[in-house]
Amino acid sequence: MTEWLKLAYSQPSKGQRNFLELRLRVPQGSHGLSADPRPDWKVDDLIAELDAVETKLRRVVLLKSSTPLERPTATCNLKNTTGFVMCLSDDEYGENGESLSKKPMGGICFSCNGLDFDSSSGETEDESDLGTDDTCLMRKSGVAEGLLFELERERQLRVQEEIREKVRALQAEWRKEIERSSSDLLLVEKDIEAKRETEKKLDKHYLRKIAEARDLYLSAVQRDHEQRSQIEERRIREEAAIGEAKRKEKLREEERLEKAKAEAQARLESARAFEAAQKAAVEVARKVAAEVAERQAAEIMRKSEEAALEKVNVVETSEKLTRVDNSLKLQSTGIITKVSETAAKLEADRIGKSEDLEQQNRSLKTSSNNEFKSFEQKIYLRVRQITGSQLNISSKLHDLVEIIQDPACPQSISISAFAKMVVAQCDSPTLNMNHDAFGLGYLIVLVTSQVPVSMDLVLAEFHKACIYTIPKHIQFSKFAFNSEEEYYKMIGYRDEDGHIESTESYLDRTVAYIRLYAALVQTDVMNYRNLHGLKEGWAWLARFLNHLPPNKHTAVVLDAFLKVAGFALYRRYKRQFIKVLNVISRKFLPSLKAQKGQNLEKAIFNLEEYIESKKYLEEPEGWRLVQTTESKILLD
Repeated sequence: MTEWLKLAYSQPSKGQRNFLELRLRVPQGSHGLSADPRPDWKVDDLIAELDAVETKLRRVVLLKSSTPLERPTATCNLKNTTGFVMCLSDDEYGENGESLSKKPMGGICFSCNGLDFDSSSGETEDESDLGTDDTCLMRKSGVAEGLLFELERERQLRVQEEIREKVRALQAEWRKEIERSSSDLLLVEKDIEAKRETEKKLDKHYLRKIAEARDLYLSAVQRDHEQRSQIEERRIREEAAIGEAKRKEKLREEERLEKAKAEAQARLESARAFEAAQKAAVEVARKVAAEVAERQAAEIMRKSEEAALEKVNVVETSEKLTRVDNSLKLQSTGIITKVSETAAKLEADRIGKSEDLEQQNRSLKTSSNNEFKSFEQKIYLRVRQITGSQLNISSKLHDLVEIIQDPACPQSISISAFAKMVVAQCDSPTLNMNHDAFGLGYLIVLVTSQVPVSMDLVLAEFHKACIYTIPKHIQFSKFAFNSEEEYYKMIGYRDEDGHIESTESYLDRTVAYIRLYAALVQTDVMNYRNLHGLKEGWAWLARFLNHLPPNKHTAVVLDAFLKVAGFALYRRYKRQFIKVLNVISRKFLPSLKAQKGQNLEKAIFNLEEYIESKKYLEEPEGWRLVQTTESKILLD
């Protein structure tokens, strides 16, 4: 292989050194590639190259110290400012014996100030050759230049040493940085691994929580489903039980209806037979009463009683064993009663039913070994506990209906006891309060709507206890009664320790009966039928004003009836009721005022105040029952 070197020499200017420039006989670059034979070098390569340069410099110094530099001779063309080019060849011929091209090739130029060293080959033979021919290449230097050269060499060595120290420091710093980076990377990897483990643990914990929440939710859903299933099963069982109870109740009701129908048929037949006998007895009684009335009018009543004789009817009393015998006895003794014919017939019919039922109950009690007093006691306790509360009435109604419909006790005994107990409550002083009367009125309507036959029995007990519930008035006469006490007993006075009770006590009890009767007729319960309602109350008021004379007793009775039933009558009849009040103002009150010596001032004042202040526009005290959220019935 042939290598070509180009040596360039230039004439140094003043104050500068000459140098040799060695160039390769190859192009500087080709197709964008550098002429540097080793472009990819490292720090270690730099250090090795510096060491090689240092070694070469030392050789050159040793060489020059043995043969000092001399100034070039005159044969050298020092004036030529351009360098010269020298071509060297290791082998003039190639491997095939052909001569290589003698055209010089461009090489790398090396400039050395006062130094002479070989090119990249670095062989010792070239150095020896250069040392022999230095007289032609370099000039001789003096002592000063030698010292400067030594100083320059020392400076270069020092710079090289500093460069080596810096390189070593950089290498050490680089190694430390690599170690620090490695440790940091290791720490980062450990931190990442720790975070990854933490995230795994958190994921497991979160998944565990999700699983627990899902289990809880599924358990709750299952419990809810089970509860709903139990509720549905319970509801189905309850509906089945209710349906069975309704079916049994319907069967019992059908049996009761059939039994009641048979009893009603039997009573109807007996009533027809009794009515035929009654008509004959009444006809005879009328004839006898006409004769007796004429004698009494001439001898006792004279002109003051002639007008009253036109409206006199002889009726039976409830204190005798039979109605026909009582009627004949009353007429024969000259007792004058003032009552409408319709009211008298209704009274006789109701009392007759009551007595027939009493006779039937007596026969049942004697023929049966069962004791029925416990049922009567239960009815008595329930009736006594009635107040003006819807809840109270609802609970007592349920109990009473169960007792009355109990097959262990005949219904006739139960309803008879109920009728007596209800009317007997008027003897209690607490019934003077209106709300108790209204509460009992509601109870009577509710019970009689479910047991219709009991209404006639209740009215019969009213008629027996107070003649003004018919309404009826018995006229006092010395010819008909042996004494005033006998008359008082006839109209309802009671004997207390051998003495007749006072008029005030009698009127208080009478007012209680009238209030309860008025509460009964004015009661209107939603979804329940009142068998003795406002229509009968209106008829009672008309019969009262048409047939009963104005006196202290009738004034007190009329005031008590209007204060309880007047509000409901006005709501139903409006202008007709106002006309009735006008009749009371124009006829009844003036007749009362005309009477003297009977202490009528209070009764007159009460009636006038009721009419003038229009109390009938206001709800009476206790008319609206106490509303409770637990009430089982709707009352209007």
